[in-house]
Amino acid sequence: MSSKFKELNPHQFHYQNYLARRGIYQQVYLNKEDFFQLTPNASFLGWIAGFRKLIQESLRTEGFEKEEFAVINALLLGQRKEVSKELLSDYADAGAIHILAISGLHVGILLWMLSVLLKPLEFWKHGKLWKLVSILFVLWFFALLAGMSASVVRAVTMFTAVAIGQSLRRKNSVVHSLVFSMFVLLLFKPMFLFDVGFQLSYLAIYGIVTLQPKNFLLWKPKWKLMGRFWQLTSVSLATQLSVLPLSLYYFHQFSGLFLVSNLIIVPFLGIILMVGIIIIVLSFCAVLPEFLVLLYGGIISWMNQVVRFVANQESFLFSEISFSYGMMLASYVALVFGYQFFSKRSAKRLVFLITSILLLQLVLGVEKHQAESKSEFVVFNQRKASVYGIRKQR
Repeated sequence: MSSKFKELNPHQFHYQNYLARRGIYQQVYLNKEDFFQLTPNASFLGWIAGFRKLIQESLRTEGFEKEEFAVINALLLGQRKEVSKELLSDYADAGAIHILAISGLHVGILLWMLSVLLKPLEFWKHGKLWKLVSILFVLWFFALLAGMSASVVRAVTMFTAVAIGQSLRRKNSVVHSLVFSMFVLLLFKPMFLFDVGFQLSYLAIYGIVTLQPKNFLLWKPKWKLMGRFWQLTSVSLATQLSVLPLSLYYFHQFSGLFLVSNLIIVPFLGIILMVGIIIIVLSFCAVLPEFLVLLYGGIISWMNQVVRFVANQESFLFSEISFSYGMMLASYVALVFGYQFFSKRSAKRLVFLITSILLLQLVLGVEKHQAESKSEFVVFNQRKASVYGIRKQR
């Protein structure tokens, strides 16, 4: 593979390894006459892609603003190509990038909506089976419509297992379903284990299932509305806590206002998705009323403005955080033992927690010592220029 894919400077993103983990080892350059292009609908997936294109074209003619259409395209159809780099950066800085990428959040909301809408089927003979079959059909059709990307397949597989577990009314069905879906995905795609999205998705869901109930019990509000607000807050805290070490390791930044963007947008995301599906159906049937276009476009525009406002609070964006692989592992060890201790306090678990904290401090101390004692001469890779660096300790 070309040298441009290799790590040319210290700590640079290693694109060659990234591609290798996806089974890509070579590249081929072809002229137009060297290959034959099939007709768009030559396969089932081609037909789905054509159907998705028809939906996009029908939405494009409804008069949505460019930015609104781009977000709708990403939110409902899993196509982020038209979202500008600036808007993507804003969502990332606000800690809300998961809203634009179809993931466990979207599929989980879709599963909940389907479970509520199809509840009456349970009163029929074999109704529970028909409900499960209907849910699985809609989930996988949604995955096909969204392009069957790795994140979509992962999320739908995960919640397929959850839906089956709930239908069978198994104890701890969510945890068992997560483990089962992970096993199935890794059975067919072992390299998913090294995929950042795979790691973050399962950690986030597992964090919600395990940590959120503990967070929620820390405080019991008297008022129902405050209780609902605290429930959403505890979900967001559990999610962030479970993925924080991994996020710092991969992205080296953290948004201090993640709660603001998530608490304002996520509660309404179910409504946004539900109305969005109605918008798609009505638009495809050419009967979408103008007031609905204006209303939905306004909601998407409001969401973008909230994200932009949060992202612009640069004093709350902590970036360029040095966080090594050892620090990440030590942090998760401390997090696991901390969870176990606060779940059921005992002297033995307290010893494990204190030991894990000491381990974390040891890793910090070793890395600090290595940084302070390191000296090196670096020749950086730079086109049409020579750049040299002399490092003395820090």
